[in-house]
Amino acid sequence: MPRHSRQNLADLERELLELERTDPAVSAAARALDRTVRTMATLIMVDELRPCPNAPDRCFRAGACHLTVHGPIEALHNFAAKLGMRRSWFQDHRVHPHYDLTSQRREAALALGARFVPAKTQAKVRLQKLGALP
Repeated sequence: MPRHSRQNLADLERELLELERTDPAVSAAARALDRTVRTMATLIMVDELRPCPNAPDRCFRAGACHLTVHGPIEALHNFAAKLGMRRSWFQDHRVHPHYDLTSQRREAALALGARFVPAKTQAKVRLQKLGALP
């Protein structure tokens, strides 16, 4: 594979951006590629199921966890809709936007392709993204 200098790569990037701006076909292809890359980079996650014996809602007393996303928030809403969740149940925290899941919905989320990622790992990644951690 040929090695390119930073200057050559910067020149190529400028040319590509100019083509995207001036050529409708290149622009459409770039937008499609961008959507594909964003979709591929999306990870729907659930964390640990934690018992909540004193939860005000009985459905959470057997246990609850969080449904989160590493990627576009709209992907989280779409996934939650597949689980039969209402958008009004979304908790739009600045650091930890999520839906609360019952144990049954957690199992359904995993069956639909969500991945288990420990809560501490998720928190560390989110805080690094916000610049709060090195």
